[in-house]
Amino acid sequence: MNKIDRILKSSKAMWESGKLDWALGELSAYGSLLLEGNDVRLSGQDVKRGTFSHRHAVLTEIGTGREYNRLDGLGEKQGKFRIFNSLLSEYAVLGFEYG
Repeated sequence: MNKIDRILKSSKAMWESGKLDWALGELSAYGSLLLEGNDVRLSGQDVKRGTFSHRHAVLTEIGTGREYNRLDGLGEKQGKFRIFNSLLSEYAVLGFEYG
């Protein structure tokens, strides 16, 4: 079983048990904001995967490099989830945000 399969199966099992870890709780909070029609935007170093690989908001297909945003397709009128990896420095974030 590859890593993505383990992540998705683990998330499904946690959701069904009602006991969420930090990562799934965080994604659920963002998802609830999106379903209310709000946009969510994250930027920072390695935010797609998450520090120490906890978030996994964006999964990458190994062969093609194609990205799958786990919070797309939650509902027809959901807000947009924009997530961008950027450099880890205050100047880089300011340049990215106000660029």
